[in-house]
Amino acid sequence: MTKNRITTQDIADKAGVSKTTVSYVLNNSGSVSAATKKRILRYAKELGYQENRLAIATRTGKTATIGLVLPDLCNPFFPKMAQAVVKAANAHNYAVFLVDACNNLEEEARGIQRLHQHAVEGVIWCPLDDSRSLQHNPLSCPVVMTDRAIAGFDCVYANSQKGGRLQAELLRDKGHRRVGILSGPERSASAAIRRQSLYDALGNEVEVVWDFSLEYEMAIPEHIAQQIIHSDISCIVAANDTLAIGALRLLHSVNIPVPEQVSIIGFDSIEWSELVVPALSTVVLPIQDIGQSAFNMLLQRIESPAATVCELVLDVHLVDRSSVKQL
Repeated sequence: MTKNRITTQDIADKAGVSKTTVSYVLNNSGSVSAATKKRILRYAKELGYQENRLAIATRTGKTATIGLVLPDLCNPFFPKMAQAVVKAANAHNYAVFLVDACNNLEEEARGIQRLHQHAVEGVIWCPLDDSRSLQHNPLSCPVVMTDRAIAGFDCVYANSQKGGRLQAELLRDKGHRRVGILSGPERSASAAIRRQSLYDALGNEVEVVWDFSLEYEMAIPEHIAQQIIHSDISCIVAANDTLAIGALRLLHSVNIPVPEQVSIIGFDSIEWSELVVPALSTVVLPIQDIGQSAFNMLLQRIESPAATVCELVLDVHLVDRSSVKQL
């Protein structure tokens, strides 16, 4: 049997007041005595009253919802970021609609369209491809971008340039002179920044034997896997931890010891990076800070639409665990 929704009229009848008085109390408006307010709130709780968001949206034009668009929830980085956004949104009584683009531009565009149809008040977005993603953007609400700077938008992202430099400094300091690079998807602006910063910091002291552009996944295509296995390198530098863990699994499968024969360094510091053997040396990104800061920035933009565009760059640092050998 379906339970009927408790209405403000039900509370009014129970408390012996008008429906208008109940609305004043629940909306924290109007002038109501402290005793009456206390009685109404008590009956609202006893009856199990819940706000009707649709009615509120119809009355105020505000849905108290935001969208969160992420490239791929199979990448452990993004669920952790999503959790931080949801936690921050809950603290301000906002609901979050989550879109998983599944590394597919069409799926991303459909998700953006659904957010538009649900009249979200703002969107936090990590685009798959800057130019192509934005071509299919019907949103008229505030948008905060994550992962990199995009002109004209509020942005929150980690310092990928510094991260690439930290990777290079670690392997150089430990004596590695022949390396391979798993540089991430070509469409990713942050991957490109990490790669370029890495090359700049390596200079002429280190030879890059190979450089493969791959999706941020653990599965490594067979033809590339064979080149990795049979190459003469001392270290693999990965654009993120899932790629690094994929390389670690590959080397383990053919009995190439890490780091005794080949070292590996990652980027992101997802929780899995501490659980693999050996524990992964990696660049630590402030994942939770990115999510929380992105929501705070979006809320400010919702409340002040004409404010100056804001860009927040969060610091990164390197943690040297066990996967990079001192030569």
